[in-house]
Amino acid sequence: MKYSLIMAGGKPLQSFGLILALGGLGWLYVKVPGLVPVFGTSLISFVILKITLRSFGNPLQSARADIRE
Repeated sequence: MKYSLIMAGGKPLQSFGLILALGGLGWLYVKVPGLVPVFGTSLISFVILKITLRSFGNPLQSARADIRE
């Protein structure tokens, strides 16, 4: 828990964006209930994945860069 708070404090813009995106998705799921059976939690997971990859970098891309060098 301590390290997650340090990571969130170290990147406040990404943390705020993640909270804002999850709040927006929650609001959208409440307003359009038909999205829940269609997307379920996969849309939430996808948004979290995209934001964290932008925040921490993609390990696959860095591995490819190491191979090229």
